[in-house]
Amino acid sequence: MATLSKSSNYCADTLSFLKWFENHWKLEIAVKDKFQTLRLKMILLEAFFSPKRKWHTDDKNLQVHLWHINQVLHHATKNFILSKGKCWTLQEKLCGIISGVIKKLDVAIPHIRQVYAIVSKSRRSTCSTANELIELIHMLLEKMENLLSWKARSFLRLSKEMEELEEDLRYLRNFLRVTEIWCNKDEMLQDLLTHAEAVAYSTACILFLCTEESKMDVDIVNEMKGEVSCVVQKIKPFQPSVREIYIKALKALESSPQVIILVDETVLHFLYSLLGHMIDLSKVKASFRRSVIDQIEALHKELQIMRDYLLDPSASQYNQSNEKANNVLLHIKDLLFHAAYAIYTSYDSDITKEMAEVLNLTVADLFQEIEDIKQEARDVYDEIIAKSLRSNFPRTNELGFMEFVIQNLHELLSSSKAGSSVLQLQHQMETVLGSILSLREDVFEIKALFREQKEQRDLWLQFINIVYHTEFVIDSFTARSGYLWDWKLGLFDIMEQIHMTRREINAIKITRTTDTTVLKNLGCVSSLENSGNSGALQDPSYEVGNETKKPIGHVDLFVDAEKKIREQLTNKCKDLCILSIVGMPGIGKTTLGNSIYENRFVRLCFHARARCHVGHACQKRRLLLDILQQVCGETDQVCTRNDDDLAEKLYQSLKGKKYFIFLDDLWDLRQWNDMRASFPNDKKGSRIMFTSRFQNIALETGMNSVTYPLTPVSDSRTWELLQIKLFGKESCPPELVKVGQKIAAECKGLTLAADLIAGLLRTMASKKECWAQVANSLNTHLLEDQDGRCMQILELSYNQLPDHLKPCFLYFGAFPGNREVPTSKLMWLWISEGFVKLQNGDEGSPEDVARSYLNDLIARSLVIDSKRGSSNGVKASCVHDLMHDFALAKAKEECFFQQQICVHSRHVSSHVQTLYEPYRLCIYSEWECFKASMPFGPRLRSLVSSDFSSSCPFESFKLLRVLDLSGTIVHLTPCIFQLVHLRFLSVCTSSTRIPWEISYLQNLETLLLRSRKGIQLPDTVWKLVRLRHFRIDWHCFLPRYNQEFMEKTFKFNSLQTLSTPCLFFHEDVEKTMRGLPNLRKLSCIFLDSWDHSFNCNRFPVLDFLTQLESLHVVYGGQGVRHPCEFNFPHNLKKLKLSKFRLPWSAVSAIGKLPNLEVLKLLHASFEGKTWDMKEEEFLKLKFLKLESLDIAHWNASEDHLPCLETLVVKKCHALTEIPLCLGDIPTLQRIELQNCTRSAWISARTVKEKQKEMGNDQFEFTFKFEGSWRVPYEA
Repeated sequence: MATLSKSSNYCADTLSFLKWFENHWKLEIAVKDKFQTLRLKMILLEAFFSPKRKWHTDDKNLQVHLWHINQVLHHATKNFILSKGKCWTLQEKLCGIISGVIKKLDVAIPHIRQVYAIVSKSRRSTCSTANELIELIHMLLEKMENLLSWKARSFLRLSKEMEELEEDLRYLRNFLRVTEIWCNKDEMLQDLLTHAEAVAYSTACILFLCTEESKMDVDIVNEMKGEVSCVVQKIKPFQPSVREIYIKALKALESSPQVIILVDETVLHFLYSLLGHMIDLSKVKASFRRSVIDQIEALHKELQIMRDYLLDPSASQYNQSNEKANNVLLHIKDLLFHAAYAIYTSYDSDITKEMAEVLNLTVADLFQEIEDIKQEARDVYDEIIAKSLRSNFPRTNELGFMEFVIQNLHELLSSSKAGSSVLQLQHQMETVLGSILSLREDVFEIKALFREQKEQRDLWLQFINIVYHTEFVIDSFTARSGYLWDWKLGLFDIMEQIHMTRREINAIKITRTTDTTVLKNLGCVSSLENSGNSGALQDPSYEVGNETKKPIGHVDLFVDAEKKIREQLTNKCKDLCILSIVGMPGIGKTTLGNSIYENRFVRLCFHARARCHVGHACQKRRLLLDILQQVCGETDQVCTRNDDDLAEKLYQSLKGKKYFIFLDDLWDLRQWNDMRASFPNDKKGSRIMFTSRFQNIALETGMNSVTYPLTPVSDSRTWELLQIKLFGKESCPPELVKVGQKIAAECKGLTLAADLIAGLLRTMASKKECWAQVANSLNTHLLEDQDGRCMQILELSYNQLPDHLKPCFLYFGAFPGNREVPTSKLMWLWISEGFVKLQNGDEGSPEDVARSYLNDLIARSLVIDSKRGSSNGVKASCVHDLMHDFALAKAKEECFFQQQICVHSRHVSSHVQTLYEPYRLCIYSEWECFKASMPFGPRLRSLVSSDFSSSCPFESFKLLRVLDLSGTIVHLTPCIFQLVHLRFLSVCTSSTRIPWEISYLQNLETLLLRSRKGIQLPDTVWKLVRLRHFRIDWHCFLPRYNQEFMEKTFKFNSLQTLSTPCLFFHEDVEKTMRGLPNLRKLSCIFLDSWDHSFNCNRFPVLDFLTQLESLHVVYGGQGVRHPCEFNFPHNLKKLKLSKFRLPWSAVSAIGKLPNLEVLKLLHASFEGKTWDMKEEEFLKLKFLKLESLDIAHWNASEDHLPCLETLVVKKCHALTEIPLCLGDIPTLQRIELQNCTRSAWISARTVKEKQKEMGNDQFEFTFKFEGSWRVPYEA
């Protein structure tokens, strides 16, 4: 033992010396290589000559060899160790000394071989414990990995053998680990420990030989392969002697007491290897029949499911609290060892017929035991996740949703940032994904062949529920909601559902393949209502998604009623008067009311106007805020006030003014009574107009009122309306006239029905047979009552929608009825929900595709383009109240979303959580009422509310993908940033800082913050690499430039929209903005940036943003000092400037932008009395807006704005004249004037006359003035 101790000391001293050198010297590559060689040799020698190692020193030959090794170690290391105090000036000398030590150690190689050979062949029982052997093998695995990495090129021809040895060593180590945990019968494991020690010594010998300095020639490689093969054969259970050792150990494990199970990664790897050996054994056993091998392989797959899904380190957390869970784990442990023991014992002799029958029975018993465990696991999962949360998922565009889930799962598995948390379930998720992809094709085939049969439709819904539940389980896991074992059980349940579905599909295939006639008949069944995207009804010339235009023509259907109401509004009666338009749904009440409200002569008569949609679910608070916003624009300031304060605020805002309020779709008298006190009667000639389906409301208002009932239009007028909507000024083809008149008659005088039918016919070929199908369907299915008639036409139009448009249409039901929804927000919501998918070959961005979806819905007359932007694109849209009702009903039917309306008193004293099971939830009631219900929605993905409130229970909805609380004041506390699946977040906040935890929202694509304070952004905001749209209504301050952070993590290629950062001229600001190369829309504030070196004002440089198309800049300084210079990108198409106070000479820099199409100069952006336009500027400008400027003289010629289409001039009180040359521009379509001088109005009238003379009958001239003079009525 003294010899062993000395050898160990030599090794330890050498290793300590090497470590000292590494800490104090910067070693060159050549020296490092020598260091690694010597260190590895010493580590291997120290491990085996440690005093802890129990050698069989009574063997004389062993003692001799150990003595020689000790002498070599002493001679090789003593001078090296003693030289520690010296300081070599040249590393070459140190390298030579180390090489000498290594060369001396090589003398001991023959003796080391002999020592390892003697010990590995010894039959004596080992004195080493299982834990000591585990540590030894673990060290060998670690050094093997280092060696293979260090000398990868040298071991290229040995890599396969070494990898196999590494895998088998892990199995042996894990086997020892399992015995240490689960078995207390040491005497039954003695053979395994002795065997493991011999294997370890043999492996150590191989590794030591691999450190030799000599090259790995062919002979050495072949010798090493042989030695590695021998060690591998000692581990694998192919040899009877090895198998006997393993069986004995397994028997000891199987008979161990039923203690609380401990399952860690080591145990899982051991079980995996154990099951793999079962397959290997069945293949090498020649006497095994094919049927037996198949049974074993099937058993292996089932046992793998047990291992992968039902065993987990986190499962031990259930043992103390969940007896069922603990029983499942114990049952699986017994099953696995029972299976391994049964299979291993079958290899001791050739398989006879009798033995095969016994094996078959054993395997059958194992299969039955597996089924019992599966049922136990399902019972446990049912307690974790209620069955109600695994069904009733949305049934709208199921195919699109499935593709969305598959894409997300692919991204999750392939992401380089997946991290260890995802790796915990990676194998299971890959298995589930593969099974879904495999099953998908079969389900598609069944759905296509049997779409008319309920059985097959149920099968399709069953498959879709599987996909939805897969999303729920995986997203719950990645959100760290619940225990890991919960979601392993969930994936296990999903796999079982997939297996059952596959069995049903196979049964259907077997049943149906013999009856090809039935298949053919079923394959051709179609009808107008449920054929969905029937190709026969599609017009190949109709391009879906093209930019929609305004209606080609218009039919004045209620001329008399409009004239009478307009006269009533503008007469000289000073009393407050109520005007009500009453009629059945879809007859045109809203259209007539909007036409009157927008009439320019009516507008001139009132100081204040407001328009809002009431509807049956509208709250008093919402109406008050809507009207206040339009009357005085103070929604944000008053949103925290109570209802009574809001009512008083509205009363005071209207008092003393002549006002006009339009309330669309009033449902009951209560709604009117809630509001009437807010409307003062000051004898100013104010008017209130409302529309309603119910005449009794108009009669019971209790005020001076006049009712105008609308009756259905005639069939001839309906046919006239249809023709204009379908053909414009062209004539209807003669062959379509008769069937067209029939369709018009079926509309029964309802204008909405005519609009919907026109939208439907536009998607079809203009052929008689296609129109006849529509006419027949209308005649067959329309109800006699008018309400039902419109709903049936809506049903018909909805069924004809392509699947990808259905969820987009239904989503309008998530907003209050007839509410205008900004196009940008709508598109971002659709994208975040997964409705928008780029197809192969699609060009452009998801936003471009979403815009085409909206245009398609507008073209089908299902959506109204309520507001258009400067480029004539759809800026906002809404739906008719009937369509809103239909969307709500259809959304409920298809489980698309749930509308929540609660009564506050119902939940005031509630202390029990309310479970919300829907996939999407829209809050139409007061938010405080919803919060009082203690909501809990484990599978809720979207939460939308337009109510104003002060808090939100975020922690109850961990899987939210969309959170739209734009009216809710939210404190940006860390809990909101735990919603890691958020893609869309819109809130109102009073915070001045965004917490650094925002970086947790790695899936966030759209972030909209409403605030009346500046917000400081943290550095971590740049980690939101998927963020596409980031908008803060007030302003924000970008993080300070951090060079190290930017260089390592600044990859912000996705951002397209940004507002409103404060920018100034500085190198760091420019570097930050250069990190946003794909920015397309920017709203920002320029701060003071005076450059003393150049004695000029320097604006931030932006010309490197080559993708930027829209820019809005407000100057936030005290006033620009001249000279100054803009640096805008040449690709810019839209530009809006405010508060710069620049001289008009500086506008030339803007005029030279080659692609500029829209220019808005607002609020003192330029100062000076005269603007002299120059040649070769604004060559592509189509839209020009001048607002709140002090300009008096605008000098231009017809060559200056050759492409101008729209001119808007507002509040330019000094402007004397619109350039008359604009009348010669052939592209001009519209001029709008507001609050300008009389002379400017006269010049605009002259421009209009010149346009008329040129034949431009479509030219529009609108104006609005609030001043001492009035435009003559005849104007």
